[in-house]
Amino acid sequence: MTRHATVLALALFLFACASEKAKPPPAAPAPPPTPAISLARDALDKGQYEIALEQYEIVARTPGHENRIEALERLAHLTSNGLGVEASESVATQYYHRAAELGSANCQVEMASRYQAGRGVPRDDQLAVHWARTAAEQKHPRGQAFLGWLFETGTGVERNEYRAARLYELAATQGDPLALTNLGVLYQKGIAVMPDLERAATLYEQAAKQGFAPAQVNLGRLYLQGKGVPQDEEEALHWFLEAAGQGDGAGMYYAGVVYEMEGAIDHAKMQYERASNAGVRQARDALLRIR
Repeated sequence: MTRHATVLALALFLFACASEKAKPPPAAPAPPPTPAISLARDALDKGQYEIALEQYEIVARTPGHENRIEALERLAHLTSNGLGVEASESVATQYYHRAAELGSANCQVEMASRYQAGRGVPRDDQLAVHWARTAAEQKHPRGQAFLGWLFETGTGVERNEYRAARLYELAATQGDPLALTNLGVLYQKGIAVMPDLERAATLYEQAAKQGFAPAQVNLGRLYLQGKGVPQDEEEALHWFLEAAGQGDGAGMYYAGVVYEMEGAIDHAKMQYERASNAGVRQARDALLRIR
């Protein structure tokens, strides 16, 4: 099966006690939204994508506009998905890049992902590291998690699993499901940390309850094997089906495994067929075995 990702970090929580005299004055109320941003939001809510694009473009072209990042993010999303305009990943990337340069941590992570995958831009692992690090420096949890994955895999940087673990920990303390899952894998395998199956199960469960399919599969496997948790085939099946319901091939395959163990061959075949169609080689082998 394809191995799901991993990584760790400690979050610093700083606060200061100030006297009433030291407190800053209350912030001035935010100015009302400009007509263009109001029209854009209203059009987007109504599914009037062409109008939304036009109004967001006005905002995006206005230097210093307080909603410029929002406009660029929406333009990128609409363009990437072909809503109101012909789909174009290269044009969407340009919008994401402009927002990233304006300081949007979400778009900085998106740029890191796009450079690493070569989506809308030529693949460039060094630029992937740059944007992931930029987002991580803003304490963005997915930026920390993605940078951790780059260190764990040695993508664009020298491989450093200990640094990856620290970054995963930082992001995991903020509840990022990718970081929770990757950190769980480290604890399960004893990579850069002491092996701890109970800790791995706890981390997987936190991510699984957020609907993160890789964590659901990993947690299900622990229940199936009775590692870090009591062995419980029904609980394992629950998590495999949760992942399968999101189209996760591994979830489909392992649901088939449990059904086959229980003698529910028709159900097992159905899950194996779905997993096989999703490209899971083991599922094809299972179908040949039980037919």
